[in-house]
Amino acid sequence: MTKKGMPYSRVEYMSGAPQVRIGRFKLGSGEYDFGLRLVSQEQSDLRQGALEAARVAVNSYLTKKLGENNYVLHIRVYPHLVTREHRVLGQAGADRISQGMARAFGKPTGRMARLSKGQVVMETFSNRENENILKDALVAGSYKLPMKCYVEVIEGGNRKG
Repeated sequence: MTKKGMPYSRVEYMSGAPQVRIGRFKLGSGEYDFGLRLVSQEQSDLRQGALEAARVAVNSYLTKKLGENNYVLHIRVYPHLVTREHRVLGQAGADRISQGMARAFGKPTGRMARLSKGQVVMETFSNRENENILKDALVAGSYKLPMKCYVEVIEGGNRKG
């Protein structure tokens, strides 16, 4: 379920906006003739922790099966939006200290990307004989994401890393 309305993304106007915690958006090197992409099937808000977990899962699977420099992995979404949280005390006597929902704007706690239906989350490239390994890696990464995804073949091939 995604929220409606304008996202909260103008970092220059807020104090204490957290940094993006994605390690790298492009991994691997080389020129390959085959590629697969992970595509979202529904609208979703994707937190940067889930995106980083999916990246780590896909990268570790590909490194284990194909080796260090035999593939390319691109993360195609960027967590621009800032999430806020209104922390309320939950112990005895908290009603005297906290103000409930008064001034409940919240403090910046993390980042997220707002995905639309059919948007590409990540892409992998390698040689044609590694098709099943690439597919298994993307499926393993999709388990870390809070939405339904599917894997599709990239037409055209011959991508540089």
